[in-house]
Amino acid sequence: MDIEPRRLAEILRESPIGTRLGMTAADPRLRARAADRLAEYLTTELARPDAPDIRQLSLPIQ
Repeated sequence: MDIEPRRLAEILRESPIGTRLGMTAADPRLRARAADRLAEYLTTELARPDAPDIRQLSLPIQ
């Protein structure tokens, strides 16, 4: 599975703010929970297919 840096950056920017802030928390348990949530979010988003390109020509199946 190839992950483009642009796609990964987009997913990270769209991740829940609480998760991103939790990664910088002083409490190690809070950081660990935030890391788990961020990993869950990333795997969910990366498993989703990319949105189809609306410029792509749709061809009928015959």
